[in-house]
Amino acid sequence: MGRAIPALADADILIAGHFHHLNVKEQEGRLILIAPSLVKVGQYWANAHGTTTAAGTLSLIVSPDGWGGLNVL
Repeated sequence: MGRAIPALADADILIAGHFHHLNVKEQEGRLILIAPSLVKVGQYWANAHGTTTAAGTLSLIVSPDGWGGLNVL
């Protein structure tokens, strides 16, 4: 999240996937989005972690003014 090494860390938004649930973190003017899985996770996840997750496709709007309209469809 830091900008100590500009050549390695000059992006303002990072979108990665998939984890098993939506994860959003905004800190120091940077945004990290971890997209959810496209399908509902299986029983193995529920057994291992005690939770279920919502499947979906991550959608958002990015403009020169920032980001918004975050949705999981």
